[in-house]
Amino acid sequence: MKQIHRVFGLAVILLTAHGFTQTQQTQLNNLTSAEYQTQFNKLVSHGYRPIKIWSKALQVIDYQPGETPRLGFWGRFERVPSTTPWVARHGITGGAYQREFETWTRQGYMPTDINVAYLNGRASYCVIFDKVDNQPAWQARHGLNYSTYQNINTSLINQGYRRRITSSCPTPLGPLYAALWAK
Repeated sequence: MKQIHRVFGLAVILLTAHGFTQTQQTQLNNLTSAEYQTQFNKLVSHGYRPIKIWSKALQVIDYQPGETPRLGFWGRFERVPSTTPWVARHGITGGAYQREFETWTRQGYMPTDINVAYLNGRASYCVIFDKVDNQPAWQARHGLNYSTYQNINTSLINQGYRRRITSSCPTPLGPLYAALWAK
């Protein structure tokens, strides 16, 4: 096993032996949207794919003098010999998320990772869609307040679904949720 650790936006590389296959993982940390996209493009060109992406509002200590609040982006990537088709988006609005959701789910993809963050009065989503053969029955929701999330969660659990993905973030009006349930 080989491990290389770097911080502040540089890759963390982990080489791990799993049986007869070797999986390489790398992680991007605390990047601006443009920096994240540049690194994302480089990793994908070298055979990596995202397996987890997220964002959050950076704390005051993360800013340089004169900077305004922004989202930082993180991602965990993996290189494997073959993988299912996938699509990833980061830093998109709720409306753009809904359009991407409709586009990709119509083509046989399903969300395999969802993240929601909130900054400056706006929700921002990160999502990975994977083309999954023989998908289980599933339902996903985003833009939910706590009460609506709890009601949907209870209803779907009573119908035999289990929550597989949950993301939430604080907002001035209370927590905001995105989630996926599957049977």
